[in-house]
Amino acid sequence: MSKRSYNKSLIKDMNDRCYTTTIENTNVIMKPIPETNEIGVLDPRFYKKIKSIASLTKYVPDQVLKLSPRKQIIEGLKMGFDLKKSKTMTEDSIKVDQITIRGKDNNLLPLRIYHPANKEETAPILYYIHGGGFFSGNLDVCDEYLRYLCIHFNILIFSVDYRLAPQYPYPKGHEDCYEGLKWVSEHADYYQGDLNSIFIAGDSAGGNLVHYCVLKDRDEQRNVIKGQFLLYPTLDLACTSETSEWSLDKYEINKKQEAAVMLSIQLIKNGGVDIMKGVLNADVNHEYLTPCLSSITNLPPTLICVGEYDYLKVENLAYTIKNHNIGNPVEMIVYKGMGHGFADFIGYFPQSEDSVIELGNFILKHSKRIQTEPRKLLSEEQIKILQSEDTSDRREYSRSLISTMNRKSRIEILDNNPVIVKPMMDEKEKEKLDKHVVSDIRAQEFFIHLASDIYNNIKIDDKVFEEIRKFFNEIKSLPIASNHILVEDISITGIDGNEIPLRIYHPATKNKNKSIFYFIHGGAFVAGSNLVVEQFVKYIVEKFNVVAFSVNYRLAPENPFPKGHEDCYSALLWIHKYAHLIHGDTKKLYVVGDSAGGNLAQYCVLRSLNENGPKIKGQMLLYPTVDLVESSDQHIEWENAHFETENKHTQEIHDGLNSFRKYLNQFMRKALSSDGDNEYLSPYLADRKDLPPTLLAVGEYDFLKIECLAYMGKLHKNGIQTRTILYEGFSHGFIDSIGHHMQSEDLAIEVGNFIKTLNNEKGLLRNR
Repeated sequence: MSKRSYNKSLIKDMNDRCYTTTIENTNVIMKPIPETNEIGVLDPRFYKKIKSIASLTKYVPDQVLKLSPRKQIIEGLKMGFDLKKSKTMTEDSIKVDQITIRGKDNNLLPLRIYHPANKEETAPILYYIHGGGFFSGNLDVCDEYLRYLCIHFNILIFSVDYRLAPQYPYPKGHEDCYEGLKWVSEHADYYQGDLNSIFIAGDSAGGNLVHYCVLKDRDEQRNVIKGQFLLYPTLDLACTSETSEWSLDKYEINKKQEAAVMLSIQLIKNGGVDIMKGVLNADVNHEYLTPCLSSITNLPPTLICVGEYDYLKVENLAYTIKNHNIGNPVEMIVYKGMGHGFADFIGYFPQSEDSVIELGNFILKHSKRIQTEPRKLLSEEQIKILQSEDTSDRREYSRSLISTMNRKSRIEILDNNPVIVKPMMDEKEKEKLDKHVVSDIRAQEFFIHLASDIYNNIKIDDKVFEEIRKFFNEIKSLPIASNHILVEDISITGIDGNEIPLRIYHPATKNKNKSIFYFIHGGAFVAGSNLVVEQFVKYIVEKFNVVAFSVNYRLAPENPFPKGHEDCYSALLWIHKYAHLIHGDTKKLYVVGDSAGGNLAQYCVLRSLNENGPKIKGQMLLYPTVDLVESSDQHIEWENAHFETENKHTQEIHDGLNSFRKYLNQFMRKALSSDGDNEYLSPYLADRKDLPPTLLAVGEYDFLKIECLAYMGKLHKNGIQTRTILYEGFSHGFIDSIGHHMQSEDLAIEVGNFIKTLNNEKGLLRNR
């Protein structure tokens, strides 16, 4: 049996924090994303599923993505919709039969029957209708979902496989579903089903078919249905006035995940309704196809579940409000951070499993098999407290491993200089990370090649270049810092009269004379933003009580050297002048940067020294670009031997690193419109003894490792107090993934401790 890809405790966490919100006098139950209170983002598990789609579609214009009921589009969508996407969550401990009955047109109608193991009494009955836009879907897609329900709730289940459009237009499929319901209501007692406890459920288009059956059951006065469960149902094919004012304003969207959230919403918005209307080939202005047009009086108890970022959420809410206003018993659950179709992924998303549990309890409650108990919901005051605090640990590793790694760290002499080497914990971790490194290098290599081709062959202002930036600007970190950090955005004026966005991070404590931490993001001078490194910065602000600033400088190639560099220095001057107003101590000013940001940090230090500017107490350079000109110095000779690997990925790693050596520096020089032959762009060329104490960190498989270690040697030679750390098994850019890798968090701790050591005015050991 396959295990869940998450801890089952996440379901409890989600339910312990659920609450209600009132919309048009109707209460809606909100189930938060497990492990976080962050607002406006996708659940990280759902985000992983959707980001592969996002990476493929982000370069395609919206009008191309617009779907239509053309044959080739239908066939392509059907292939995806028909796939079984769930994990195997259940043991094979129940009997499953498949029979065939006759439909209204004397057609064969397949029914799959799930028999509960407990045969001591008659079981409640569920009649289930799968989704798929009326043109796709099958019994296998929802099979694991129904097995779980049958086993854990002792329910007799019938799942119907109706005829699909456009081959069988409306009302063929709808009539099949109703014929199946009538058969179940007349024959399910043979399978020890309780004919007085028949419930009906369906997902997406299946929810529309469920509502058709409910109305027909009411209109023909059979009244066999005791309750309906609708999973993100299609309820407004006619786009009635009740939902026609659809707007993005109805969704809370965090800017850092805007592209992915928008994709989740638009998967159905961009033509999904048009496809369904097209394949049905019917007038949808009828209550049987558009339940929002129905009088919906005398309906059985209803439970609706939908994702926060499902395009259908708006019509689901309108239907819920209408039921509530009429007086029908109705309940609506919104799963925060989820989009459409999440129930197909049982075993991958805790929300999928939770929705089965909700369905099971709904059936048992309304069939009077369990006592009705009120939901445990948090008060509005408790919600505010939760949203202002962050008490959950969302790391993908145990924090104790950080201490273990540091206990096992060692000092090695590289090029006659001491380096702290932080090891991998075991061979299993190393093998897993080697695969990650290969994948990471391939992805970066692909986009460096693509960027080079684009830069050389099309206009600089081409929109595709902006899309590449979006790829590099993706937020990868987990929010492991609390929500106590106050974030403030301001704009300052640059040397050209331009606006420079500056973000300020205020720690929770109000004491004065705090250290000032100025972070400059990387991105090969052409991409990146302060949001990519925000969790890294917030972690240091929280743990080490510093005032932090991060800048969004102008990017090349539109703004060649020294435009972006000047922005960073202008921000440094502003910080030095005004940081005392927010309790910053300008005598404790630190400059930090990663990758190209490390180059920009060095620019700020060197220019400040050259112009007698702000005195910088220390600099932290995280895998920095220090030799853009590609010096011929023997210490920077590129050899694959400097990247030793002893596994099956060796050649792939070497090939990727060689590719970076060949393309990246020339790409950055061209983007900056400079040969890089000066100390401001190639700090390795400088031969200075007046640099501040330096923390230098780099990964074992970083393509910049050789120049970083050579620069370390020059710093040591010139008497600069230096601490150098090498992380085994890592490639470039790993602080962007804090929360996923303990090494990212460890480096944040190293940065904080570096500041503390210098503030205590203790002599800084070159290396421990």
